[in-house]
Amino acid sequence: MQIYSVRILNKPASGELVMVGTSFRYFAKPDFSGTDKFSLMVVGKNLREEGYSTVEITVSRRDAPLTLSAASP
Repeated sequence: MQIYSVRILNKPASGELVMVGTSFRYFAKPDFSGTDKFSLMVVGKNLREEGYSTVEITVSRRDAPLTLSAASP
């Protein structure tokens, strides 16, 4: 039984964020390359603390390595 949820606080500027249950998928715009970020909030508890995080994603061309970092305020 899930007693928490995840909400989008700030949408990414250069992509789309799709919630899949308490997970998400990020899709960059077709010609976008660079850094994008968004904020998510966890509401409720289930071995997680309530709060929010900002996720920063670097989108590179297909041959470049993917970099993902997360920061909390």
